[in-house]
Amino acid sequence: MLTGTARSVRAAVVAVVVAVVSVAALASQAAASSPLERFQHCPVHLTQGCIFSKSQYKTDHWAKPTPPSALVAGNVTIPLVKSLVLQGGINELFNEAPEPLVAPEDGAPRVVPTPENVPGGLKGEIDESKLSGATLAAFKEAVKNHETKVTATIEPAPVNAAILLNNLNLLNVEGNFLTLPVKVKFSNPFLGEGCYSGSDAAPIDVELTDATTTGPGEPLTGQLGTLSLVGHRASGEVILIKEDSLVANNFEAPAVEGCGREAAWQAEVDAAINSKAGLPSPPGHNSTRLNGTQFVTSAEEVAEHGF
Repeated sequence: MLTGTARSVRAAVVAVVVAVVSVAALASQAAASSPLERFQHCPVHLTQGCIFSKSQYKTDHWAKPTPPSALVAGNVTIPLVKSLVLQGGINELFNEAPEPLVAPEDGAPRVVPTPENVPGGLKGEIDESKLSGATLAAFKEAVKNHETKVTATIEPAPVNAAILLNNLNLLNVEGNFLTLPVKVKFSNPFLGEGCYSGSDAAPIDVELTDATTTGPGEPLTGQLGTLSLVGHRASGEVILIKEDSLVANNFEAPAVEGCGREAAWQAEVDAAINSKAGLPSPPGHNSTRLNGTQFVTSAEEVAEHGF
Protein backbone atom coordinates (compact mmCIF):
# COMPACT_ATOMS: atom_id res chain seq x y z
CA MET A 1 0.00 0.00 0.00
CA LEU A 2 1.30 3.44 -0.89
CA THR A 3 1.79 6.06 1.79
CA GLY A 4 0.37 9.56 1.36
CA THR A 5 3.82 10.83 0.40
CA ALA A 6 4.33 8.02 -2.09
CA ARG A 7 0.92 8.68 -3.64
CA SER A 8 1.85 12.33 -4.05
CA VAL A 9 5.19 11.48 -5.64
CA ARG A 10 3.59 8.95 -7.95
CA ALA A 11 0.82 11.34 -8.93
CA ALA A 12 3.32 14.09 -9.62
CA VAL A 13 5.47 11.87 -11.80
CA VAL A 14 2.52 10.41 -13.69
CA ALA A 15 1.46 13.97 -14.43
CA VAL A 16 4.97 14.69 -15.72
CA VAL A 17 4.86 11.60 -17.93
CA VAL A 18 1.50 12.66 -19.35
CA ALA A 19 3.03 16.04 -20.10
CA VAL A 20 5.95 14.42 -21.88
CA VAL A 21 3.87 12.00 -23.91
CA SER A 22 1.37 14.68 -24.91
CA VAL A 23 4.25 17.05 -25.74
CA ALA A 24 2.82 19.89 -23.69
CA ALA A 25 4.51 23.23 -24.23
CA LEU A 26 6.63 24.65 -21.44
CA ALA A 27 7.41 28.28 -20.77
CA SER A 28 11.17 27.82 -20.71
CA GLN A 29 13.99 29.44 -22.59
CA ALA A 30 15.46 27.78 -25.67
CA ALA A 31 18.39 25.45 -25.14
CA ALA A 32 21.47 25.26 -27.34
CA SER A 33 20.89 21.53 -27.94
CA SER A 34 18.12 19.02 -27.33
CA PRO A 35 18.05 17.08 -24.05
CA LEU A 36 17.02 14.10 -26.21
CA GLU A 37 20.52 13.70 -27.68
CA ARG A 38 21.48 11.27 -24.90
CA PHE A 39 18.70 8.92 -26.15
CA GLN A 40 20.32 8.40 -29.56
CA HIS A 41 20.55 4.64 -28.86
CA CYS A 42 16.97 4.20 -27.64
CA PRO A 43 15.10 1.46 -29.59
CA VAL A 44 12.18 3.75 -30.44
CA HIS A 45 10.58 1.20 -32.77
CA LEU A 46 10.45 -1.48 -30.06
CA THR A 47 9.44 0.36 -26.87
CA GLN A 48 7.26 3.11 -25.45
CA GLY A 49 9.89 4.71 -23.24
CA CYS A 50 13.59 5.55 -23.25
CA ILE A 51 16.02 5.35 -20.32
CA PHE A 52 19.48 6.84 -19.89
CA SER A 53 21.22 6.59 -16.53
CA LYS A 54 24.69 7.92 -15.72
CA SER A 55 26.54 7.45 -12.46
CA GLN A 56 28.99 9.82 -10.83
CA TYR A 57 31.64 9.30 -8.16
CA LYS A 58 31.47 12.13 -5.62
CA THR A 59 28.39 13.96 -4.34
CA ASP A 60 29.93 16.78 -2.30
CA HIS A 61 27.79 19.42 -4.03
CA TRP A 62 24.49 17.55 -3.60
CA ALA A 63 21.77 18.90 -1.33
CA LYS A 64 22.06 15.58 0.58
CA PRO A 65 25.60 14.26 -0.02
CA THR A 66 26.09 10.47 0.09
CA PRO A 67 29.19 8.25 0.23
CA PRO A 68 30.94 7.98 -3.17
CA SER A 69 30.02 5.39 -5.78
CA ALA A 70 31.91 2.16 -5.15
CA LEU A 71 31.90 -1.62 -5.46
CA VAL A 72 33.00 -3.59 -2.39
CA ALA A 73 33.77 -7.29 -2.84
CA GLY A 74 35.40 -9.13 0.02
CA ASN A 75 38.47 -7.15 1.08
CA VAL A 76 38.53 -5.06 -2.10
CA THR A 77 36.94 -1.63 -2.56
CA ILE A 78 36.81 -0.34 -6.14
CA PRO A 79 35.88 3.35 -6.41
CA LEU A 80 33.52 3.84 -9.37
CA VAL A 81 35.20 7.05 -10.49
CA LYS A 82 34.21 6.86 -14.15
CA SER A 83 30.58 7.07 -15.17
CA LEU A 84 28.69 3.81 -15.51
CA VAL A 85 26.07 4.31 -18.23
CA LEU A 86 22.85 2.31 -18.56
CA GLN A 87 20.80 2.92 -21.72
CA GLY A 88 17.97 1.44 -23.75
CA GLY A 89 14.20 1.26 -23.90
CA ILE A 90 11.37 0.13 -21.66
CA ASN A 91 7.90 -1.02 -22.65
CA GLU A 92 5.99 0.43 -19.70
CA LEU A 93 7.51 3.44 -17.93
CA PHE A 94 5.50 3.01 -14.73
CA ASN A 95 4.33 -0.60 -14.50
CA GLU A 96 3.91 -2.28 -11.10
CA ALA A 97 5.91 -5.29 -12.32
CA PRO A 98 9.60 -5.11 -13.28
CA GLU A 99 10.22 -4.26 -16.93
CA PRO A 100 13.19 -5.50 -18.99
CA LEU A 101 15.63 -2.96 -20.38
CA VAL A 102 15.38 -3.37 -24.16
CA ALA A 103 18.70 -3.28 -25.99
CA PRO A 104 19.43 -0.54 -28.57
CA GLU A 105 18.61 -1.52 -32.16
CA ASP A 106 21.94 -0.17 -33.40
CA GLY A 107 24.02 -2.63 -31.40
CA ALA A 108 25.12 -0.18 -28.69
CA PRO A 109 25.51 -1.84 -25.27
CA ARG A 110 22.89 -1.50 -22.55
CA VAL A 111 25.72 -1.22 -19.99
CA VAL A 112 28.61 0.75 -21.45
CA PRO A 113 31.91 -0.99 -20.56
CA THR A 114 33.86 1.23 -18.16
CA PRO A 115 37.25 -0.02 -16.88
CA GLU A 116 37.83 1.23 -13.32
CA ASN A 117 41.25 1.30 -11.68
CA VAL A 118 41.67 -1.24 -8.88
CA PRO A 119 43.54 0.35 -5.93
CA GLY A 120 46.85 -1.34 -5.21
CA GLY A 121 47.10 -2.79 -8.68
CA LEU A 122 48.71 -6.17 -9.24
CA LYS A 123 50.86 -6.06 -6.09
CA GLY A 124 47.87 -5.10 -3.95
CA GLU A 125 45.62 -7.88 -5.26
CA ILE A 126 47.95 -10.90 -5.27
CA ASP A 127 49.23 -12.94 -2.33
CA GLU A 128 52.75 -13.55 -3.62
CA SER A 129 53.25 -16.45 -1.20
CA LYS A 130 50.78 -18.50 -3.27
CA LEU A 131 52.98 -18.27 -6.39
CA SER A 132 55.94 -20.43 -7.35
CA GLY A 133 58.23 -21.35 -10.24
CA ALA A 134 57.43 -19.81 -13.62
CA THR A 135 54.31 -18.11 -12.27
CA LEU A 136 56.24 -16.30 -9.55
CA ALA A 137 58.98 -15.36 -12.03
CA ALA A 138 56.40 -13.88 -14.43
CA PHE A 139 54.76 -11.93 -11.60
CA LYS A 140 58.09 -10.47 -10.48
CA GLU A 141 58.91 -9.53 -14.08
CA ALA A 142 55.59 -7.70 -14.40
CA VAL A 143 56.32 -5.76 -11.20
CA LYS A 144 59.84 -4.98 -12.35
CA ASN A 145 58.50 -3.62 -15.65
CA HIS A 146 55.83 -1.56 -13.85
CA GLU A 147 53.04 -3.52 -15.57
CA THR A 148 50.95 -3.46 -12.41
CA LYS A 149 47.83 -1.45 -13.30
CA VAL A 150 44.66 -3.53 -12.92
CA THR A 151 41.21 -2.46 -14.09
CA ALA A 152 37.80 -3.90 -13.25
CA THR A 153 34.98 -3.78 -15.79
CA ILE A 154 31.35 -4.56 -14.96
CA GLU A 155 29.67 -6.58 -17.76
CA PRO A 156 26.14 -8.02 -18.08
CA ALA A 157 26.25 -11.79 -17.66
CA PRO A 158 25.45 -13.02 -20.20
CA VAL A 159 25.49 -10.07 -22.60
CA ASN A 160 21.75 -10.53 -23.35
CA ALA A 161 20.76 -11.13 -19.71
CA ALA A 162 17.46 -9.68 -18.50
CA ILE A 163 18.17 -6.32 -16.84
CA LEU A 164 15.01 -5.37 -14.92
CA LEU A 165 13.73 -1.93 -13.91
CA ASN A 166 10.85 -1.01 -11.63
CA ASN A 167 10.32 2.75 -11.76
CA LEU A 168 7.39 2.67 -9.32
CA ASN A 169 9.63 1.10 -6.68
CA LEU A 170 12.13 3.88 -7.32
CA LEU A 171 9.51 6.60 -6.91
CA ASN A 172 7.92 4.96 -3.87
CA VAL A 173 11.36 4.39 -2.28
CA GLU A 174 10.71 0.71 -1.69
CA GLY A 175 11.80 -2.63 -3.10
CA ASN A 176 14.26 -3.19 -5.92
CA PHE A 177 14.56 -0.61 -8.68
CA LEU A 178 17.31 -2.21 -10.77
CA THR A 179 18.18 -5.91 -11.02
CA LEU A 180 21.51 -6.32 -12.76
CA PRO A 181 23.13 -9.74 -13.41
CA VAL A 182 26.83 -9.11 -13.94
CA LYS A 183 30.35 -10.46 -13.98
CA VAL A 184 33.49 -8.41 -13.27
CA LYS A 185 36.52 -8.67 -15.56
CA PHE A 186 39.96 -7.91 -14.13
CA SER A 187 42.45 -6.80 -16.77
CA ASN A 188 46.26 -6.69 -16.74
CA PRO A 189 48.84 -8.26 -19.11
CA PHE A 190 49.88 -10.76 -16.39
CA LEU A 191 46.22 -11.70 -15.71
CA GLY A 192 45.34 -12.35 -19.36
CA GLU A 193 41.92 -11.95 -20.98
CA GLY A 194 39.82 -14.40 -18.97
CA CYS A 195 40.11 -13.20 -15.36
CA TYR A 196 36.57 -12.90 -13.96
CA SER A 197 34.54 -12.90 -10.79
CA GLY A 198 31.15 -14.27 -11.81
CA SER A 199 30.32 -15.81 -15.16
CA ASP A 200 27.60 -16.09 -17.78
CA ALA A 201 26.50 -19.37 -16.20
CA ALA A 202 26.68 -18.03 -12.62
CA PRO A 203 26.24 -14.23 -12.66
CA ILE A 204 26.40 -11.91 -9.67
CA ASP A 205 22.81 -10.74 -9.18
CA VAL A 206 22.91 -7.16 -7.90
CA GLU A 207 19.54 -5.78 -6.76
CA LEU A 208 19.71 -2.01 -6.27
CA THR A 209 17.26 0.13 -4.32
CA ASP A 210 16.94 3.78 -3.29
CA ALA A 211 15.43 2.63 0.02
CA THR A 212 17.24 0.83 2.88
CA THR A 213 18.60 -2.65 2.24
CA THR A 214 16.98 -5.50 4.20
CA GLY A 215 19.45 -8.31 3.49
CA PRO A 216 22.26 -9.59 5.70
CA GLY A 217 24.99 -7.28 6.94
CA GLU A 218 24.82 -3.64 7.96
CA PRO A 219 21.94 -1.85 6.19
CA LEU A 220 22.72 0.68 3.48
CA THR A 221 20.37 3.55 2.64
CA GLY A 222 19.92 5.12 -0.77
CA GLN A 223 17.87 8.16 -1.71
CA LEU A 224 15.37 9.25 -4.32
CA GLY A 225 16.66 12.23 -6.24
CA THR A 226 14.76 15.35 -7.14
CA LEU A 227 12.43 15.21 -10.14
CA SER A 228 11.94 17.86 -12.79
CA LEU A 229 10.96 18.29 -16.43
CA VAL A 230 13.66 19.73 -18.67
CA GLY A 231 13.73 20.84 -22.28
CA HIS A 232 11.00 22.54 -24.25
CA ARG A 233 8.50 21.90 -27.02
CA ALA A 234 10.90 22.68 -29.87
CA SER A 235 13.72 20.37 -28.80
CA GLY A 236 11.99 17.73 -26.70
CA GLU A 237 11.10 17.20 -23.05
CA VAL A 238 12.70 14.82 -20.57
CA ILE A 239 12.03 13.71 -16.99
CA LEU A 240 15.21 14.36 -15.01
CA ILE A 241 15.92 12.57 -11.71
CA LYS A 242 19.11 13.98 -10.26
CA GLU A 243 21.02 13.32 -7.04
CA ASP A 244 19.79 9.73 -6.98
CA SER A 245 21.59 7.06 -4.91
CA LEU A 246 21.11 3.30 -5.34
CA VAL A 247 22.49 0.68 -2.97
CA ALA A 248 22.79 -3.11 -2.70
CA ASN A 249 24.43 -5.52 -0.25
CA ASN A 250 22.56 -8.78 -0.76
CA PHE A 251 24.84 -10.39 -3.35
CA GLU A 252 27.67 -12.90 -3.17
CA ALA A 253 31.10 -12.00 -4.57
CA PRO A 254 32.39 -15.22 -6.19
CA ALA A 255 36.01 -16.33 -6.34
CA VAL A 256 37.94 -15.24 -9.42
CA GLU A 257 38.65 -17.81 -12.11
CA GLY A 258 40.74 -17.91 -15.28
CA CYS A 259 43.37 -15.42 -14.09
CA GLY A 260 46.81 -15.76 -15.65
CA ARG A 261 48.08 -15.11 -19.15
CA GLU A 262 49.26 -18.74 -19.41
CA ALA A 263 46.86 -21.58 -18.62
CA ALA A 264 49.55 -23.24 -16.51
CA TRP A 265 49.59 -20.21 -14.17
CA GLN A 266 45.88 -19.95 -13.54
CA ALA A 267 45.40 -22.27 -10.56
CA GLU A 268 48.09 -20.43 -8.61
CA VAL A 269 47.06 -16.93 -9.70
CA ASP A 270 43.39 -17.58 -8.91
CA ALA A 271 44.35 -18.81 -5.45
CA ALA A 272 46.68 -15.84 -4.91
CA ILE A 273 43.98 -13.28 -5.78
CA ASN A 274 41.23 -15.03 -3.83
CA SER A 275 43.49 -15.26 -0.77
CA LYS A 276 44.34 -11.54 -0.83
CA ALA A 277 40.83 -10.34 -1.79
CA GLY A 278 38.89 -12.57 0.61
CA LEU A 279 36.90 -14.28 -2.14
CA PRO A 280 34.43 -15.87 -2.30
CA SER A 281 32.60 -13.47 0.00
CA PRO A 282 29.01 -14.14 1.20
CA PRO A 283 26.05 -11.73 0.98
CA GLY A 284 26.22 -8.99 3.59
CA HIS A 285 29.98 -8.59 3.18
CA ASN A 286 29.79 -6.96 -0.26
CA SER A 287 28.07 -3.82 -1.45
CA THR A 288 27.47 -1.45 -4.32
CA ARG A 289 26.53 2.21 -4.30
CA LEU A 290 25.67 4.00 -7.53
CA ASN A 291 25.05 7.74 -7.34
CA GLY A 292 23.97 9.70 -10.36
CA THR A 293 21.33 11.04 -12.69
CA GLN A 294 18.54 9.40 -14.65
CA PHE A 295 16.77 10.64 -17.75
CA VAL A 296 13.42 9.28 -18.90
CA THR A 297 11.25 10.18 -21.87
CA SER A 298 8.80 8.65 -24.34
CA ALA A 299 9.98 6.87 -27.48
CA GLU A 300 7.48 9.00 -29.41
CA GLU A 301 9.27 12.13 -28.22
CA VAL A 302 12.65 10.80 -29.35
CA ALA A 303 11.34 9.66 -32.73
CA GLU A 304 9.56 12.96 -33.36
CA HIS A 305 12.76 14.94 -32.92
CA GLY A 306 14.89 12.69 -35.10
CA PHE A 307 17.17 10.95 -32.59
